[in-house]
Amino acid sequence: MQYMEKIKQKLKSLYIAGRYPERDWARLLVTFCVLAILIGAWSAYFFFQVNTDVVSDSSISQAGNALSQRKEKELQALLAKYDEKALRYKELQSHLPVIVAPVATSTATTTDNASTTGPTSTGSSQ
Repeated sequence: MQYMEKIKQKLKSLYIAGRYPERDWARLLVTFCVLAILIGAWSAYFFFQVNTDVVSDSSISQAGNALSQRKEKELQALLAKYDEKALRYKELQSHLPVIVAPVATSTATTTDNASTTGPTSTGSSQ
């Protein structure tokens, strides 16, 4: 038990957080810089590992050749379809449709207020 207490006291003496803020910030900065360098090195290693595997693997280029031979007719048909669409678009642009604007018509043909206000009585009913 005393051995564990000595280890705890030694660890506490090595790291005193909050007592010296400049030292705490320096430790954080160094820790994050070291982590950033390690992550960058790890990423570079895997990038170059994958890159050398792709360059040295000839089956990838053979698969690309087989794919291009098999899909060439489908791609040509697709390109022909889009060429037809482009021609149709140009044709529509050259022959603009004629649009007739609607004419506003009024249902009221007279300007007499008496005839448009509704029925009126002409005689007396007494």
